[in-house]
Amino acid sequence: MSADTLQSAKAGLQILSAIVKVVPIPEPFKSVVVGIPDAALQIMAIVETAKGNMEDAKALALYIATITDKTIRPLDLCHVTLATQNRIREFQEALQQVMEEITALASRRPLRKWVVNYERDASKLAALKQRVTEVIAGIQLETVVATGHEVERLYQEQQILIRKQQNGEIDRLIAALGNADSGSSKKPPCLDGTRVSLLRWVTRWIEQPSGKDRRGLCLIGGAGRGKSSVGASIARRERESKRLGGEFYFMVDQQDRNESIVLVLARQLASWGDKRLRVEIASAVEEDCDITQRTLEVQFQKLIQEPLQTLTEDLNCPPLVILLDGLDEYDDGCASRLLRLVGQSFATLPAAVRFIITSRPEPHLLRCYDSPPFDAQLRIRSLDLEETGEVEKDIETFLKQELPRIVWGLVKRPSDWPGEERRVILIRLSGGLWIWIVTVARMLADQNFRDPEKQLQALLSSTSDPHEEYGRITDLYAIYSRILNRACPSNSSSDLLTLFRDVLGALCVLKTPVNIHTLTSPLRFD
Repeated sequence: MSADTLQSAKAGLQILSAIVKVVPIPEPFKSVVVGIPDAALQIMAIVETAKGNMEDAKALALYIATITDKTIRPLDLCHVTLATQNRIREFQEALQQVMEEITALASRRPLRKWVVNYERDASKLAALKQRVTEVIAGIQLETVVATGHEVERLYQEQQILIRKQQNGEIDRLIAALGNADSGSSKKPPCLDGTRVSLLRWVTRWIEQPSGKDRRGLCLIGGAGRGKSSVGASIARRERESKRLGGEFYFMVDQQDRNESIVLVLARQLASWGDKRLRVEIASAVEEDCDITQRTLEVQFQKLIQEPLQTLTEDLNCPPLVILLDGLDEYDDGCASRLLRLVGQSFATLPAAVRFIITSRPEPHLLRCYDSPPFDAQLRIRSLDLEETGEVEKDIETFLKQELPRIVWGLVKRPSDWPGEERRVILIRLSGGLWIWIVTVARMLADQNFRDPEKQLQALLSSTSDPHEEYGRITDLYAIYSRILNRACPSNSSSDLLTLFRDVLGALCVLKTPVNIHTLTSPLRFD
């Protein structure tokens, strides 16, 4: 044996003797230790591996025990979801299996059993470590995901709270526009089954792809043509279709309310389906706290035109309809100004925005309709030119539904009162004038006239030629005279007549005329 080999063997034995203090050398190797340095070195390597395995096993077991004692057991499973409870139990079971394998591994470790493969044990321990690492990583990932969900939930709750606060502020700003009435409650729609063709035509116009020359529709007609009822029917249909952006019904006796036209429309647009409109209108109010006192032009630009410009310019988006009914009942100068604003806005508003206007054919309005920019962007349809047969059919439907109700409950009255013949006469006498036939129906229904049969007979015996326009108007005046005469008959007491003249005379000579709303409020008329 060379000196170098001997020196190496001695060094190996010194290391081996130090190791033996921890792990005893097995019997099979004692006989070969002395004088065989290579064998000593091999034994040293085996003992080092065994020692390392034992330390790793102890460390891993301690790690698992710490996780179990410090993390899992303190959990209050009563306050977590069932899925989380199951996941924690799976984690416990996985750690328990690893502990059992470590215990089994350690039970084979006494060095007297030299059938143990310590290299294999080292690989086994490494695999067990990897399993524990993967289980913990899975739990950590699940915790991160759960934490992420919780953070997202808290974020959403915070956003909801912020939106509520913002909506509360927006609601406050929108409320600053006032509470003027649109007038829709006083405008009943057409009777079911009437004006069907006209309403169908209007719906087709609304739904057609809009170009720059189809931005507005004007339905014009003389007094009594049922324009407001048509407008109310259009509004009802579009409201049901969620396409009605706003509606306003002008009334000649309510000019103060008429002046709130833009504020009412802005408030309605703010309640429409697109939240952008609501935000834009609220912003306009916030930027100018005196917006309600501004001119018609400023209000229209800030509260109608600019908010509507935020809508997407998309030919496939649903229409947004704005109805202006009875424009002729608005102050002449204001009506012309409003028309100019609407006409000028056509060029900048999205194609989906539609304006529908109803009015009498007043000269100042017709001039606006025939002037730029309206002349190329407005479609006009005259209700005076409707086919007589269709109008008479609608009036017949009205009479068949309304007149039987007048005599309902009265004795000795047929269910089809007043009968086909007299119904035809009434239709002919109306001459297509809705206000005439509606006034007749209201007169017959008035309980102050007591017997509707006698009133109808008197009416039919005093009417003029239905083919003469003047005759129809005269007959209308005759109906009103009959109503007034009934209210104050000739045999009334002199005190009543004196009181009537005093009150009526005072109203007639007032410096500032009293509007109809004020006149009818004591009587509780709608």
